[in-house]
Amino acid sequence: MVGEVNLVPGGALTLGRWTRATLVDGTALTGVLHSIDPEAGTLLLLRPGDGADLVAPLAVFSHALASLEQRGPPAPIDATLEPVRLAATDGAAAALDAAGVETRCEALRALLRANRLPFGQDGEALSVLGCLRITPPYVARTCTCENETVLGRFLPLLDQLQSGQQAC
Repeated sequence: MVGEVNLVPGGALTLGRWTRATLVDGTALTGVLHSIDPEAGTLLLLRPGDGADLVAPLAVFSHALASLEQRGPPAPIDATLEPVRLAATDGAAAALDAAGVETRCEALRALLRANRLPFGQDGEALSVLGCLRITPPYVARTCTCENETVLGRFLPLLDQLQSGQQAC
């Protein structure tokens, strides 16, 4: 994760370091620099969330930046740390236990069959139309798909599942 990225000529930012971003309106934002969009220059800062193990990601657009300042050495990466939870999670999905996740998976498979969408299962992950992948707890934030058209058509189906319109 730690690497140097050129954002402006003659300057470099190191991923994984605490970064202070000052905006053109004078607002100062602080967080660990997680990534930089090389084309648009948008920064992704990880800021502490409300709980001890929560992270609140914040995107800072390049046109709003007045200055950047990095302090201290890169944050150490400890491979023994548990993955952090995002601060903005689906409350219903967060409350599911193992049986609830299995029930949700069954309901999603029934929804896919009812809509005649081909899918396969690889462990706990479902693969839909050969390009979309969804993992437990089977909510929108756990979908990955490079085909925006497929993703755009799948998410409303998933909303049906979340609103309870599809019976198990």
